[in-house]
Amino acid sequence: MKKIFFIALVLSGLLAGVGLRFDLAHRVPQFISLRLEANAAEHYRAATHIIHQESLNADKGCSATAIGPHALLTASHCEAPTDAIDIDGVTGYTISKIYRDGNDHSIYLVPGVTFPQVAKVAPRALYPGEFIFVWGNPVNTSDAQFVAVLRTGKYTASYLFKGRIVDVFDFRAIAGDSGSAVFTQNGDVVGVLSFSGDIALPITDRTFAGAGAIKLNFSKEVLQRAAQF
Repeated sequence: MKKIFFIALVLSGLLAGVGLRFDLAHRVPQFISLRLEANAAEHYRAATHIIHQESLNADKGCSATAIGPHALLTASHCEAPTDAIDIDGVTGYTISKIYRDGNDHSIYLVPGVTFPQVAKVAPRALYPGEFIFVWGNPVNTSDAQFVAVLRTGKYTASYLFKGRIVDVFDFRAIAGDSGSAVFTQNGDVVGVLSFSGDIALPITDRTFAGAGAIKLNFSKEVLQRAAQF
């Protein structure tokens, strides 16, 4: 089975050479039925959106999460060299400003759309085994199917890769999940998915299938601006 480094879910070379691999043979995500009290995760489904930009293939978008009435949080490697953006299949929106944190995260300000449901970004350290959930948009087989898919899992550990702290989770994501928010059980956004694959743990010979999120690095001022925009 041929393995290649970081296809579709990570910036080329961002974490190259640190033992993370993406396996193209694994195209089916791990679907786990959710039974949270009071449908806690379902409340945040409406804050999840699928985005496309001009240079991306029409059937291969990324995920994004509304964190303000007119603001979306996504992965920087989803960006295209244009300010035009489609949201949930609707064309004609324009990005007025992009904030980047240098850790593969971008915040788009899109004044032409109003998001009725938003999520709160509250970066913090996770504890081992902490439950998390993700609403993402795996690659669609139909261009009319914009349905967010739920994945649940646990935080495994954090590792330092080329000066960046990466949180690793015990489930696999696939193309289209890039940019999905990582939610804690109380609904706070603590990360954004950047990659997935067979993760080789440093200083061990253990490898497991998982997803990863680089630590958010936006200033409080930027997050406040996005939440109020």
